[in-house]
Amino acid sequence: MDKKLIDEARELYDERVNFQVRFKRPVFTEFPSSGVQLHIFADASGYAYGCVAYLRYLTRDGKYRTSLIFSKSRLAPLKPIMSITKLELTAAALAGHVAQFLKDELQSVVKIDRTFIHTDSTTVLYWLKNPLNKGRYVINRVKKLIATDAEFRHIAGVENPADVVSRGCSPAEFLAHKSWFVGPAFLCQSEEFWPRQPNSEELKVEPQVIAHVNACTQIYIEALPPMVNAKRMRTWTSLVNATSKALEFVFKISKGFPLVQKRIFGTSVLDEFLLIKMSEKLLLIQIQHSNEVLAEKIHALDLYCDKGIWRKYNRIENEADPIYLVDCAASQLLILQLHEATNHGSVSMVLGQLNKSYFLPKARSLLKSIIRKRCMRCRRLKALPFALPLMKDLPNVRTHGKPFESIGVDLCGPFKVKLHQEVLSAWIVVYTCLVSRAVHLELVTSLSGEAFIDSLTRFASRRGMPSFIYSDNGTNLKVASLTVIPQWITQDDPNVMNFCTSKKIRWKFVTEKTPWAGGVYEAMVKLVKRNLKIAIGKKQLLLIVGLLLMYQMILIK
Repeated sequence: MDKKLIDEARELYDERVNFQVRFKRPVFTEFPSSGVQLHIFADASGYAYGCVAYLRYLTRDGKYRTSLIFSKSRLAPLKPIMSITKLELTAAALAGHVAQFLKDELQSVVKIDRTFIHTDSTTVLYWLKNPLNKGRYVINRVKKLIATDAEFRHIAGVENPADVVSRGCSPAEFLAHKSWFVGPAFLCQSEEFWPRQPNSEELKVEPQVIAHVNACTQIYIEALPPMVNAKRMRTWTSLVNATSKALEFVFKISKGFPLVQKRIFGTSVLDEFLLIKMSEKLLLIQIQHSNEVLAEKIHALDLYCDKGIWRKYNRIENEADPIYLVDCAASQLLILQLHEATNHGSVSMVLGQLNKSYFLPKARSLLKSIIRKRCMRCRRLKALPFALPLMKDLPNVRTHGKPFESIGVDLCGPFKVKLHQEVLSAWIVVYTCLVSRAVHLELVTSLSGEAFIDSLTRFASRRGMPSFIYSDNGTNLKVASLTVIPQWITQDDPNVMNFCTSKKIRWKFVTEKTPWAGGVYEAMVKLVKRNLKIAIGKKQLLLIVGLLLMYQMILIK
């Protein structure tokens, strides 16, 4: 540490280590003969703000006495975002909070008749009378001060005892500050001898003075005229080559260029590689300066200038900071160059290559737009022979009804199961609710119509009888459609017979050779197959284990 700082620290320590102050602090030296007043003085500076409170009362011999009962101080904000006037208002608001606190604490001891809040800021007094259009910060604190029912008065700065709180003082100065212990001298006098208060005309708003002023400079970036119009070029390579030819012409007509080139590159020979390198650097500079808002983005995007090229700070150690790009014709050619270098890869692949060396705001959306509109090869390969037709409205069976009242049916499989050491082929019947897309699964060991009817019987026992079935043209389903209604009607249970008589099952098949027509249940079949493949692969399960697995798949959302 600097010797001067050590000496100052030692002096402050010696001054305060043995500092002691003693004074009497009775609330009342004599019992008051009349009402008690609470006087709170507030002050603020660029370092701190605070307040000090006194009780004023009249004794039996007709003299006024004061007692120091409370003080409070707080540090001002470190950032200079608040004017001194607002700090004065903040100190007054703190005084209002202290006033309410003291009245609540002293109500069992003494009754406080009147409360006064003193400030040396005429602007604060003006705001208390006219807080409109002064900002939310001022309005909120004025409301809190008015709610205290206190009387607000002006006091000269030299008489304000709270000046000790806001500006601080040395121990010797504190002992000499007699008004801190008993308050200003006018408190011991009658109110008619108190300082005169300013009238309405004298309460004018003072100019706001910020505690600290930070000097700043605005960065002006002059746009560079492009040597080659990038909009007339089809590729980044052609743009770089055209720029290098223009540079070569400029260098050849420049008389002093060989000396400059030798000093920079170590050779006076005009090398094609150096021209290409200089052309790419010049194009990057022109890309960055093509946007007029670059000066506004420097601080927002954390950019810095590196040999004429703006880069963004990178948090990865030992990695070159990416070069800042903006959306323009030249940068679009650069993106198309990266797209071709990745063999017309996806947007994510091109974005990965771009982020290795460059930084482009909103890169993903820009890449999508540029590749979709400007890459002719991708447009040709991804083009459709015709536009897809508009989808028709959903039928009533897809939008109205109870769960599993209208269902779609399909089968998936086969897969192997074991039953008493015998390996059987099994299929899963997928029942899909057309309204809620809920799924019910049943296991069958045959593709016959009878096996399907058994599965439909188990389904109806758990979910209820469906009134509409939608399926493809499987032979087992066609057999079931012809036999399911007689099968149900010939049951011995009269309730089931009456139900089937009143609620006939309607069965509809999709058009042959159009599997997409049953997409609502084919999608559920796809999910069942995927989960089945993940769960068992090529294993042979016991039949009971297969049933358990099937019931678990029903719970998958």
